[in-house]
Amino acid sequence: MPVNIDEYRRVMDQQDESRVQPSLRRGVLLTHDLIFSTKVTSTARALGLAVTAAGDLMKVAELCRDQRHSCVFIDLGVPDLDITAAVAQLRRAAGAVPTVAYGSHVDTARLDAARAAGCDEVLPRSRFSAELPALLRRYLDTAEQGEQGEQGEQDHG
Repeated sequence: MPVNIDEYRRVMDQQDESRVQPSLRRGVLLTHDLIFSTKVTSTARALGLAVTAAGDLMKVAELCRDQRHSCVFIDLGVPDLDITAAVAQLRRAAGAVPTVAYGSHVDTARLDAARAAGCDEVLPRSRFSAELPALLRRYLDTAEQGEQGEQGEQDHG
């Protein structure tokens, strides 16, 4: 029996909500990669934080309208993603919500496009993965928010 990705994510998100402190901010992950989204959401869960995975930009924008969603992580490998339009749409939906984009280190054009679109941080996927716990704490843990302004403005490449 095939797995319905949206149903799987909905169930996992409900489980995440029951484990997360209500005062903590939440993140949204735009990706089609079920395995990597599980890595991100489970790392967040282990830290007592929450990240909701979504497969399309409309769902991400909808989630960002909720004040509790304070950061968007964008997989630049999402098919047909226009990063410039995506960041503009997110800014319209949620104001200055921080955006962290990651993608293949060999796809320099997409990484550069994400920087040009105004993403707060742009990282190769390997670095995003290696720094994932620190990124989650920086953008989602209210105890770390004082450091976010200083670190979130740096351009990582």
